[in-house]
Amino acid sequence: MKQRKGEVSGLEEASGYVIVGAHELLQQHFSKAEENYLKAYDLSRKYSLPLIQGISCYSLGGLYFRQAEFKKSEIRFQEARNVFVLQEDKNMVALSDLNLGALYFEQKNYDQAGVYLLKARDYYAQAKNKDMFSLLNTALKKLEKQKK
Repeated sequence: MKQRKGEVSGLEEASGYVIVGAHELLQQHFSKAEENYLKAYDLSRKYSLPLIQGISCYSLGGLYFRQAEFKKSEIRFQEARNVFVLQEDKNMVALSDLNLGALYFEQKNYDQAGVYLLKARDYYAQAKNKDMFSLLNTALKKLEKQKK
């Protein structure tokens, strides 16, 4: 079906909600950010837009983490990770791993944090991203100290 002039596609509409959500988050309007990310998520499911689904979940995970809603954050980061694995977006998988590691660390679940931080570090080692590799090595050293 051909799109009529002036109509917005599902991708454009969903992307717009992600962008508005990010803007609202920067303004610290957390409920408005959540509302927009959820609209983007719903549209991503309706129109089969996996990248938008992953990005909206990842964004919601970050929003919930920031508000110390850790269970909601974990669910969204895990869904984002799963979507990015299916899309073979290794960078976003690694970022999801990094955030899951930080989430578990914050909850003092050090074993689980280590699992995800190691996965992220391995990706950045392969990608030859020295800054992220170094950052993750530092985080893993801090993690080991916390375990003792």
